[in-house]
Amino acid sequence: MSVLFPHLLPGGLMMQMCLNKPNREKFPEKAKLIKQLNCLTPRWHGYPCCEVVDPAHFRSGLFLGANIKDDKYINPLCRVHHTLQGHMGEKAFWGDRLMDAKVQSLLIHIAYLNNDIDEMHRLSRLF
Repeated sequence: MSVLFPHLLPGGLMMQMCLNKPNREKFPEKAKLIKQLNCLTPRWHGYPCCEVVDPAHFRSGLFLGANIKDDKYINPLCRVHHTLQGHMGEKAFWGDRLMDAKVQSLLIHIAYLNNDIDEMHRLSRLF
């Protein structure tokens, strides 16, 4: 194998980092359940919710890489607010509630792992 930048490969560490993607836990059934929950952000930024709810992943501050999504960090957002989050960026969209939203996503994930659908619904109405 040819290496273009051998000086960047101390002990093969750089090569190992490039070849090994971070583990991403995937929960396809959770995404289906998230779509049945309420949007966490009704009427935020002056836009009312629409009927369709999407599983919205967090990326910022998770140390996973820019394009890595982890299904543990999903919140239910209607399509309008999910699109806004994508256009504005997570930090601007959530503002001073960013950490609360991340904690909320983990609480929803714990309820999912416990197969407690009622708790997932309750948590989606609390925010």
